[in-house]
Amino acid sequence: KNLGAIANSTFNSCKALVKVVIPEDAVLATIGEDAFYECELMQTITLPESLTSIDRRAFYRCSSLPKINIPDAVTTIGDNAFQLCSSLARVQMGTGVTSIGNTAFGSCESLAAITIPEGVTEIMRETFTSCKTLKSIIIPDAVTAIGERAFSGCDALVSATIGNNVKTIAKSSFYHCDVLKTIAIPDATTYIGPNAFNYCIALETVTLGNGLKTIDEYAFESCTSLKEIAIPESIESMGTCVFRNCISLTSATNVISSNYTFDGCKALATVTINENVTEIGISAFDGCTSLKELVIPEGVTVMRRYAFRHCSALEQINIPEAVTEIENNAFNSCSSLASIILPKNLTRINGYTFASCSSLTEIIIPDEVTIIDNNAFDDCKAMAKVTLGKNLTILKNYAFSSCPITECKVYAIEPPVMNDTPLSTSAIEFATANLYVPKGSLTAYQESDWATYFGNIIE
Repeated sequence: KNLGAIANSTFNSCKALVKVVIPEDAVLATIGEDAFYECELMQTITLPESLTSIDRRAFYRCSSLPKINIPDAVTTIGDNAFQLCSSLARVQMGTGVTSIGNTAFGSCESLAAITIPEGVTEIMRETFTSCKTLKSIIIPDAVTAIGERAFSGCDALVSATIGNNVKTIAKSSFYHCDVLKTIAIPDATTYIGPNAFNYCIALETVTLGNGLKTIDEYAFESCTSLKEIAIPESIESMGTCVFRNCISLTSATNVISSNYTFDGCKALATVTINENVTEIGISAFDGCTSLKELVIPEGVTVMRRYAFRHCSALEQINIPEAVTEIENNAFNSCSSLASIILPKNLTRINGYTFASCSSLTEIIIPDEVTIIDNNAFDDCKAMAKVTLGKNLTILKNYAFSSCPITECKVYAIEPPVMNDTPLSTSAIEFATANLYVPKGSLTAYQESDWATYFGNIIE
């Protein structure tokens, strides 16, 4: 009866073992590593009350085991202890457990419910990953961290209650929990890791606690049922693609823009941006076809490429005076944008920046701009009036192609160089348009490529 321990690998791969009887009064402290590893036909085992630890892989792939009662004296369940016990439907967890190892119950596909003891302080990596019938989980208040992929692939998980003292939610913790509908992040949480709730396609409501500082990349990407998000004042950073392809998202507040933050969020209509933001990231609002207006904080200095591309409902937007660069395609295909005021510190209009802004009727290029790049205003089909600043030196290919310009004012004394065909594919379109040039420069313009396009050059 005084067994002490079942040694490592004692019954490893005993494929015909069906039943294990351990006397109730046996003194057994430890079930060693790989003790019952791949005993695939084992259906019954009773653990004695003296047991204090179950070592790693002890019951790995015991795929016929339907239930297990873990005594209260057990404090430690090792890594992979019950991994791939695919028939395990019921676990009576002892109250003394303080540590559940990595992947301890990973891929226990029949496990519909489990109670995590109050003494557990961390949910380890992949502890319950791919428990495909697990319906609900309550994480105790003693827990301070949820590990990587802890609940990833729990396809039936409808409810998850996160304890009040969880500080970090690691990478892919709830990835692809397809039926999870609501989640509340406590105030103690400061960090939500990459892909933490990625592809939680039924997730409708997310409440973020007031202590949150970082939402890492892809954290809520493709949460296609999420309707609104309020980001707390405590936020300091948001990673790439945090809400990408959240196609039902209509409202977001206190956003820190990063690359692809709301890319493909076609229902997004209302956004407020954190006042400390200095950059609008690459494709941050690309494809937000319901966004009508947006206030950009005064501290923003850069708008990255594709930032607002295909925001086809965007009617107005302020560009702060602090902005020194608007990268290529930033407002491409903003077909409802009727007017825009460019900041005075811009030095270049990059390629395709305002291409296909088909409602834009007039543009004034600031004096500091020296180059208007390829296709910058290409296909702005309502563009009738253009004013070009005094320091413009180069107008590149197709810069204003397919723009029905009737009036163009140029303040540069020396005619800006035209690369190839910057205004149109057909000079005939501008035959009756008026070109206004500075006093004393009429001859220079008449002898330049500008005369090829404009029939009327007026000093």
